[in-house]
Amino acid sequence: MKICLDPVYTGKPDRCASNIKMRKIVEYLLERRDDVYFYWFVPDWVTEKELGWYPKHCNIRYIKLPYSFNDRTVECLRIPKEYYSLVSFNGELWDIDVIVTNRASMVPMIKGMIHKPGPRDYWSRRVILIEDMPLMRFKDHAPMGHPESQELSTLIGYACSDLTAISAFWEKDIIIKESKKYLTPSLCRRIMRSMVESSPVLVDKVETKSKRVIQDFIDKKRPFNVGFVGRMVHGNNPTDIFKVMEHMWVYYGDLDIKYHISTQSAHVGRVKVPEFIHLRKLCREDFWEFVQTQMDVFIFMSVEEDYSMSLLEPLLLGTPAILIKRKWSVPTVGEYYPFFVRNVKEAYALVKNFYENYPRLYKKFVEWQQGPFQKLMKGRNDVYVPRVVEAQLDVYESDYEGNKQKFTKYRNDIVDALTKYSKESPDRSFVLREALRDIHNTEKFKATFAAKLQADADYVRRSFSVDWNNYRLRLKALGYRDVGVTPGHMGV
Repeated sequence: MKICLDPVYTGKPDRCASNIKMRKIVEYLLERRDDVYFYWFVPDWVTEKELGWYPKHCNIRYIKLPYSFNDRTVECLRIPKEYYSLVSFNGELWDIDVIVTNRASMVPMIKGMIHKPGPRDYWSRRVILIEDMPLMRFKDHAPMGHPESQELSTLIGYACSDLTAISAFWEKDIIIKESKKYLTPSLCRRIMRSMVESSPVLVDKVETKSKRVIQDFIDKKRPFNVGFVGRMVHGNNPTDIFKVMEHMWVYYGDLDIKYHISTQSAHVGRVKVPEFIHLRKLCREDFWEFVQTQMDVFIFMSVEEDYSMSLLEPLLLGTPAILIKRKWSVPTVGEYYPFFVRNVKEAYALVKNFYENYPRLYKKFVEWQQGPFQKLMKGRNDVYVPRVVEAQLDVYESDYEGNKQKFTKYRNDIVDALTKYSKESPDRSFVLREALRDIHNTEKFKATFAAKLQADADYVRRSFSVDWNNYRLRLKALGYRDVGVTPGHMGV
């Protein structure tokens, strides 16, 4: 099976949540099966050092593609011109079975690219949408140029995708409700069937701070550390967080309290950070160590989030949050979270309370974390993003088995020639189009193969181009399988 990964990059590859999900999908599938191969799009601006973050595996081929450096809204609204020549049914990567993308509005166009015009086996190529940022009006801070048009195009993208994995646990019901304003009941039902809520993290257990870390603060061996984790954008309300920190700093400046920001934002100049706050840009491993051993509590006041790992990772690692109570935050952590606040004033009071009564409040946090929160997060393991994708691949393979008979019902001269060619190969493998070039000079097949190969030229109309995947599916029905990341590389 050939899978194409098309993430929308929000920054550096190793710090982009969408790309990290793609990596989790790849690693999860490669651990479980050896018959999956990946074409993974990477930005053309990526450095050799950044490429080192990607997994090294013979089943993965990396392909550079133009991407905006740090503006995902651009990528959500466009497809690079090189994209078509890669993923089209007659393009360079013509043997793609499934595309996994973040481009919701572009799904109808992608579907049109990967299928040849005319009555075809539409089940044979799928598009899975990993939706990290719905461009819809119920999202208060979604960057939309023409809200009604973009909302409608987003919904059509959901209707056209074979699977939409929503990366939040509060958006699906709202999306279904909004779809009824625009779409027919049948299209609304299609969205309901294909859309699932999904989790980007697999939770085996939650962790707490060591007794030594807490005791060091009680014994005044280290300062009390207050933090903010997340992107430096106005939607995360950094100015409100700065107000809380500033009040503590001004009125309790004699106390040993340190203030920190951990962010992956490429540019923080748009938000002025007070000088008394330490700004950090940590890799994931250093971030985890910082959260567990240094940060005592963090403040999270975002107006709106999807499924923020900036919030969830510290909670899972044992650091409590002073969390704003909003329509997104309650479904994310559960209604029993003990440290919700409604405004800056309450947040300030709770920071002070944590400083003065940390052992007591941390015990309250641990009771929640080990109880309701752990149960909530483990319950979401069933919809772990890689598992959701794997389930869709199982559906695809089931559909192929149901349609396989039609590929063996009638003989095909080209397929017969390829099977004969493979028997003469030392390892019984071949690259489909190279094999055709080798054998098209025989008298029997000269005209046919010449026409098939000529149909690749750019001046041949799309409708008359060859659907190479049809031959590949016929060969698979005879027991052949994909054996490499070169398009059309097959063997027995």
